[in-house]
Amino acid sequence: MIRVLRYSKEGFKPQKQTLHYYERLHYLLNDFHIEDYPEHLQWIIEQNVKKQLAFYEKYGDDLKEGIWCFILGYKNNQSLNHLKELVPAWTAEMPEDTICYDVNWEEQIVLSDDVVKIFGCYIPARELSKLQNVQRYKKKRD
Repeated sequence: MIRVLRYSKEGFKPQKQTLHYYERLHYLLNDFHIEDYPEHLQWIIEQNVKKQLAFYEKYGDDLKEGIWCFILGYKNNQSLNHLKELVPAWTAEMPEDTICYDVNWEEQIVLSDDVVKIFGCYIPARELSKLQNVQRYKKKRD
């Protein structure tokens, strides 16, 4: 089992991924125009967009609702840098083989992957039934 850490007022309740999924997908399908980029970069940018769209098509159901979290014991609170206000921290245990996604949504991985230790991950709502021992987290002072 791996102990995960989540910063949220909602605890481990899954959240709709409005910005990360819906707005990003809308942009790629409707507002992305390859002509807006310099000609010498258009081919590689177009390949990346095709790869992203294929990923969203393959894993779209997982990407619509879930949580972002970290592995407890890594990052030394650097993970708080993106938050606008202080929020409660929560911990829970999950199996090492829990399916998750890297923070850039470029690949499907498992919770025990080293990438998760470094950057954190996104866990889809369907995997949250594996949560065990959910608790509020209070960092022990030195």
